[in-house]
Amino acid sequence: IEFPSVLVDAETFEVVDEFREYVKPVYHPKLQPFCTELTGIQQHSVDAAETFPVVLARHQEWLESHNLSLHEWEEISWTFITCGDWD
Repeated sequence: IEFPSVLVDAETFEVVDEFREYVKPVYHPKLQPFCTELTGIQQHSVDAAETFPVVLARHQEWLESHNLSLHEWEEISWTFITCGDWD
């Protein structure tokens, strides 16, 4: 329901940019109390959000705005890192 990314310079460890969007759930659109308590995300936030394919395309555009691409496998000099029990 949330798609956040932080771009960090691996040499300086400085934050370069951030991407954060909510994703509208399709199969279970109503958030359960457990989910809201765990994340703090409210129903109105996901109701107003786009579906995953749209948010994923925006994330790709964000990556490309930093000259990062998922399409040129031989030249990738970056990686995804996740952090947290729920990632």
